[in-house]
Amino acid sequence: MRAVDPRLLRYARAARSHLIVTVLLGLAVTSLIVAQAALLAHALAAAALGTGAAALADTLVLLSGVVVARGAAAYGGQQPGQIAATATGGLDGLDPWFARYLPQLVLSVLVPAAVVATVTATDWISGLVIAVTLPLIPLFAALVGLHTKAQTRRQWRLLAQLSGHFLDVVQGLPTLKAFGRPRPRSR
Repeated sequence: MRAVDPRLLRYARAARSHLIVTVLLGLAVTSLIVAQAALLAHALAAAALGTGAAALADTLVLLSGVVVARGAAAYGGQQPGQIAATATGGLDGLDPWFARYLPQLVLSVLVPAAVVATVTATDWISGLVIAVTLPLIPLFAALVGLHTKAQTRRQWRLLAQLSGHFLDVVQGLPTLKAFGRPRPRSR
């Protein structure tokens, strides 16, 4: 199964500006989250080390600016459905695909790469560990899914056997009662 249908991409030309804005806002939010985390870590480290109040104040002012910018960027991407409906001329059936799926698909590729690049620039060993282990997440998710599927099939099979046995017992109750044998059966 393909992640993107090429036939739908032809229609994406009408919504290209919306897609670009949505992806750019998503990347801006991601960048601001990383900046917020870095500034918060810097502020906590400065407070723990007891550096001057002026350095801590500067960091807190920058942190406040990042939080406000993050809120603005998140608000700007808050109504992608209305923007996409306007941009695509009322193709309501494709609205979720253009407004949500396609931008999230692009962001799901770009955001991990941006985070790994940022972490690698800060600490190359941590970046290497993340880069090596990140591809393992979908692999283990698939393995867990396969194991869960097998267990679910087993449970359904056992439940079907139990249901069949219970149905046999319930259907035989009138006959047993007619012959005076209403004792419960133990297995």
